[in-house]
Amino acid sequence: MKVDRGYNVRIPLLLGISGLLFIQTAGALSFQDFVQCVGASGQGAVCRLDAGIYPVSETIPIGRSNITIEGTVLNYLLETTLQRAPGFEGALLTDVNAIGTTLKSVTIRDLTFDGNRDENVAPYYSYNPEVSIFVVKKLRVERCSFINSPNIGLALYGAGTGDVVVNQCYFGNPVVFGMWSDAIVDTTNITYLDCPTIQFVNNVILEQSVFENAGESGLLAEVTNLQILENVFTNNHSNTIPFDDSGGQIDLTVCARNALIWKNTFQDGSVGPDGTVADGIELHGTYISLIDNTVKNNSGDGINMDGVQHILVTNSDPK
Repeated sequence: MKVDRGYNVRIPLLLGISGLLFIQTAGALSFQDFVQCVGASGQGAVCRLDAGIYPVSETIPIGRSNITIEGTVLNYLLETTLQRAPGFEGALLTDVNAIGTTLKSVTIRDLTFDGNRDENVAPYYSYNPEVSIFVVKKLRVERCSFINSPNIGLALYGAGTGDVVVNQCYFGNPVVFGMWSDAIVDTTNITYLDCPTIQFVNNVILEQSVFENAGESGLLAEVTNLQILENVFTNNHSNTIPFDDSGGQIDLTVCARNALIWKNTFQDGSVGPDGTVADGIELHGTYISLIDNTVKNNSGDGINMDGVQHILVTNSDPK
């Protein structure tokens, strides 16, 4: 599947699962029971995976609505890790098998999704995102980490997904993007005139999260009704090989519409190994407000705007 600006994101294939067994924490599930709980035949409102590091070699399918998918919290925040097995190219967790329907509500929390990029060195386009969501009508992602992806950490597709909250999450060291959203059709060459005819993810709140050291933008969003609130973006767009493009630590693309960017920090975007520079903010959309943000020490522009319409940039905070 082609996506905007020539990036390729593959729909996941289900290949094979392996997990490690650990002494279980009270109320938590073994890996095999966790996978069954998340799936269409699962039971109960909460699927809690026991603490540990679990190598994943087959995509875990989300098959039902109104569930919470969570890790075990012990002495510190994130004790439970799903880690991409060497050579595995599918998503770690996805609802792709539900395309054509909708899932009403899914919460994902207190999990680390580790793309294990040091052990997965094929070209970025070989890999699916660590988590791919297509049709969840109400999605919450809380206190999760997305690290070391050989492609993208969290991907949201416009096949029915909406009312998304991503809160207190960490996105670190992906080859391409920390978080990405677009349509499921080819948007490579679209203009703003095409936007009303295409379905995008609608109503997304991204708040109090950290993005750092992404090869491309920490966030690339083709989204309608977006709020980016009190996040910190550090040294993203830092290693853009093989794209060789300068750009922003965030990038709101041409069909992004009705966005509020409030009290974020965009800092320390470095010059890439290929000589590309990192802008603090990159904008191409419509009806975008930037209020009380800090943009500092970036190798490129503070704000780079191309083709934008109806933009407000202001500072109401006396500090």
